[in-house]
Amino acid sequence: MKGLLFLLIKYGGIVLFVLFECIAFYLVINHNAEQRSIYANSTNVFSGYLNTQVTALEDFGELRGINDSLQLENAKLIEKIINLPGVQLTPVDIPFQKSFKSDQYKLIPTHICGKNTRLRNNYFTLCKGSKDGLYKDMGIISETGIIGRISEVSDHYALVITMLNIQSGISALIHDKSFAGTLIWDVDDTNEMTLTGIPKHAELMVGDTIITSGYSTVFPPGIMIGRIKSYELPPGDNNYRISVSLANDILDEKIIYAIDNKRKEEQLLLEQNIID
Repeated sequence: MKGLLFLLIKYGGIVLFVLFECIAFYLVINHNAEQRSIYANSTNVFSGYLNTQVTALEDFGELRGINDSLQLENAKLIEKIINLPGVQLTPVDIPFQKSFKSDQYKLIPTHICGKNTRLRNNYFTLCKGSKDGLYKDMGIISETGIIGRISEVSDHYALVITMLNIQSGISALIHDKSFAGTLIWDVDDTNEMTLTGIPKHAELMVGDTIITSGYSTVFPPGIMIGRIKSYELPPGDNNYRISVSLANDILDEKIIYAIDNKRKEEQLLLEQNIID
């Protein structure tokens, strides 16, 4: 009781002041048409603003679900393009140059949770893991080209070695030519890689399209990688050193897909038996 009296004594003046202000405000609004109109208009403006912000927050909350749904539908579309037999598409149409075996590949849409792009070993962290169907050595692509491959996976996350990594090595093919080599990142430019292993008798042109070869279980054949920027034959070497301009900005990608090769284990088992 003493505490309550102490509070009334200490803050009573402020409470009475606020109370009288509210009473005065009420009397002015209800007994003066002009002030009542201003109050009603101001209230409507504030309510409209508040409703707009609430709607924006609700829309933002729904946007992730809509994006996930669209990404899933897009994954199904890309799957069909990859798996269609005998299809030839240009790089302008879609990043996939040709298809492979029907229903061999399934795409799992995912998002990037984290990036490390300041090192020679650039990597991404994905928001999905083994419980979502991801596993080690899955290929990772975007709508415009390839990103890299999964190096480590946990229940809910996966680590991706991007193409812009000194540990990366991707089997690549010069489109419409029977020459394949290995694509590596040995320069500081994040938009450029080097294609090695192409013999000196190969006929090359600046602008030739570079695609995935399909000679590994990581990527299907025919996914767009980039174009030849320049090439040279080092003295005493039998293979060209080819600079390739990448078709996509790897470090700026946000929505990506993991490629599940349904026949991977069968191919690896057969190849392992031959090696053994």
